[in-house]
Amino acid sequence: MSDRRYIRVVAPAGFDGHSTRREYCFKTKNAAHEFRLQIKRWKAEKKAPADSITITETDKRWVAYLRAHISNLELLPEIVNHWERTAKPIKRPLKVEELCKAFVLYRENKRLGQKTLAEDRYVARRLRAHLGEHMAHELTQSELRSFLDSAKSSESLEQKFYKVGSLIFAYAKEQRAVILNPFDEIERPKVSYSVPEILRPEEFEKLLLSAEQIVPELTPYLILAGFCGFRRSELVKQYGDDRVLRWEDLNWQKELVTVRDEVAKQTRRKTGNRRFPPMEPALIHWLEPYRKKTGVLIAFSEGALRRRMKKLRDYARVRLPDNALRHSYASYWLARSTLAGVGELAKRMGNSESVCRRHYLEILTREEGEAWFAIRREGFKVVEKSAETVSAKAA
Repeated sequence: MSDRRYIRVVAPAGFDGHSTRREYCFKTKNAAHEFRLQIKRWKAEKKAPADSITITETDKRWVAYLRAHISNLELLPEIVNHWERTAKPIKRPLKVEELCKAFVLYRENKRLGQKTLAEDRYVARRLRAHLGEHMAHELTQSELRSFLDSAKSSESLEQKFYKVGSLIFAYAKEQRAVILNPFDEIERPKVSYSVPEILRPEEFEKLLLSAEQIVPELTPYLILAGFCGFRRSELVKQYGDDRVLRWEDLNWQKELVTVRDEVAKQTRRKTGNRRFPPMEPALIHWLEPYRKKTGVLIAFSEGALRRRMKKLRDYARVRLPDNALRHSYASYWLARSTLAGVGELAKRMGNSESVCRRHYLEILTREEGEAWFAIRREGFKVVEKSAETVSAKAA
């Protein structure tokens, strides 16, 4: 038990029937804390043994009260233990409704992005509706489990409930409204893995050509997502103050795109989230007619994007699953550029290598990968630069 991750607690001589002090090791702080409480109660009982205690009539009435409410008095140690862990040290008791309102106000003062704040408000509102009248420090795992189960219709929603709910009670712990974060004892919901869906090169060509005919303002979005793998959130604003890619971020001379830190998906990387994906020859070919000097690359909102995408799908009769353009870019790039490998793809996508290995190791041939990047307005052509040349420029 020399592993530093274990918490050591030394029990006094006589505890658990042992004549000498003994060392116990626990994996969690909660388990160690409960064990210390057992030792504390044992010491208290030694100082005042049961046969020396005088039971008054008032005491008897309280015992009768407890028996009427909990039936089995053997549950008392568990009740006292729960009270000592969760209620005794509370400095600022709050109802769940009050806690949720204080949490949302706290997050708004941190000036977080509108998307994050919208998610916080939504989950806090659902938690208030479900458990608002309860005291935060009195909530049980089963009650919080019922809150998470209310989102069972969607795995991603259940995961969102857990993430924001955990943040709410972490804030409550800072405010001494609870002593323990109850979400720490609940297993994080897992989202089932599904194989990312991708398009065939001829389907993408049909989408590009159709877009230029009926919704030309949508074409730059298709180009940037399909030939550079950008996320929707990096291209299209959901809220007015969202940061997205601009024409100034495209360096046509060096054929590189600068994804600024405030635009990229936020992670805990110490090096920041900025990245510089190269501009593929196919991207330059298709995007050149739309080129501007300044302004956002995509000038309409996410709602307008959805309407235009539906119009395009109906016209081209091509099924376009969520994130299919980004997944297609990654899968075909990896098939074509096996020499560069997963590490280079991770840098371009702003993902970890483990995510790329999990999602994008499609069973595609090199020829299929080259076909994706050979799409041109006049039909499929040989790519002007080999995969090795493009990878060398990116390095």
